[in-house]
Amino acid sequence: MTVIDLAKSRLSVWPAVLIVACLVSFECAEANAQGGFKRSSGSPYSDGQAKQATPGVSKFEPSTNRNATPTFGRGGTSTLTPPRTSIQQSDPGTGSQIGDTSGMGEGRVSACTIEYVDEIDVPALETGALVEMNVTEGDAVPTGTVIARINDTLLKHQLRQALVRKNNAYRIANDTTSMEAAEKQIQLTRQRYETTSKLERKGARSSDEKLTARYEYEVAQLQLRAANMRQLEAQGEAELENARAREVEERIQRHAVVATFDGVVVDRYKQQSEWVTAGEPVVRIARMDKLYVTGLISNRDYNPSDVKGKDVLVTVELARKEKMEFPGKIVIIGSKDIAGTGNEFMVKAEITNKMKQGQWVLRKDARVSMRIMLK
Repeated sequence: MTVIDLAKSRLSVWPAVLIVACLVSFECAEANAQGGFKRSSGSPYSDGQAKQATPGVSKFEPSTNRNATPTFGRGGTSTLTPPRTSIQQSDPGTGSQIGDTSGMGEGRVSACTIEYVDEIDVPALETGALVEMNVTEGDAVPTGTVIARINDTLLKHQLRQALVRKNNAYRIANDTTSMEAAEKQIQLTRQRYETTSKLERKGARSSDEKLTARYEYEVAQLQLRAANMRQLEAQGEAELENARAREVEERIQRHAVVATFDGVVVDRYKQQSEWVTAGEPVVRIARMDKLYVTGLISNRDYNPSDVKGKDVLVTVELARKEKMEFPGKIVIIGSKDIAGTGNEFMVKAEITNKMKQGQWVLRKDARVSMRIMLK
C-alpha cells in the first residue's frame, strides 16, 4: 500500500469519530439540562448486582438532584457531591419529633400532662360535727349541690323561736284596733265640745262644762297619737325580729358545705361524724369541661412566638387501643422547665373535654400526646 492510500484510509475514519464525539456531547448537554450527572460509582440496581463499566471510560447517569455539584478527581474522572440537607432528629427520651422548623408543619410536645383549669378545696364555714356526707370521689356535683352538712340542731331551735317573735311583732304592728278606737273617741269628744260651746254661748251650759268638754277632746287627740306611736314601735320590733330570723337562717345555710361550680369530686378529706373547724377543707372539686394539657418544647427547635395561640390536637389512649382526639389552643407560655435541663419552655393548651357513656374522657391521669399545628 502506498503512502497516499494509507493517508486516504485514515482520513476516512475521522468523520466517524467526530460524529460519535458530537453525539456524546449532545447527550451530556441534554442530561445536564435535566438536572445534572450522577456517576454510577456502584450498583444502581435493587438486586445489588454491579453493572460492569467499560475500562477507561467514565460512565454518567442523569441525577435527580439539581443542586448536585460535579467535582473532578484524579485522572479526569468526575464525582458529584450532594448538597447538605436538614435532618429530622428524634428526641431519644420521648420519641417526639423535633428538628427542622423550616416547613413549620407540626410540632410535637414532650412530657404532656393534664391539669385542671379550676380546682378548689371546699371548706367548712362553721365549726361542728359532720352529720351528712353526701358525695364520694368521682361524683359529679352541679353548682349549689349540698356536699356535706354540719350539725345545726341548736340553730334550728333558735330559728323557730325567732320566727315566733317575728310573727307576734307583725301581728301587733298590723293591729289597728287601738288606732280606730282613738279616732272614734276624737270624733265624739270634738262633737261634745262643739255642742257645749254653743250652749255655753246661749247660757244653757256653764263655762266649766265647756272646759271639761275641751279637756276630753284634747285627751282623745293624745290617745290617738299614743296609739300611732305604739303601732310604729310594733312595726320596728317586727322588722328587728325578722332580721334576727334571717341571721339564724344564714347561719344554718353556712352549716351546709356547697359546691360553688359544676365539677367532679377529686378528693374527699372528711368522713361523716368527723369534727371540722371553720375554714378546714372537706372535699376538693375540679372543673372537667375545660382542661389544660401542659408540655415541654425544646427552645432549640421553636421560639415561644412560634407556638403562642396556635391550634393543637391532643390524642388520648383509651382501653383496647382506642384513641380519641381533642382540638384546643395554646393559651399560656411559661418559663417553667419541668425536666430541669434549661433547654425547654412550658406550654399550656386549653382543651374542651368530651363525655362518653356518662363519664368524662379526659382525666388527670390519662396518657396524652399533643401536636401543635404550626401552619
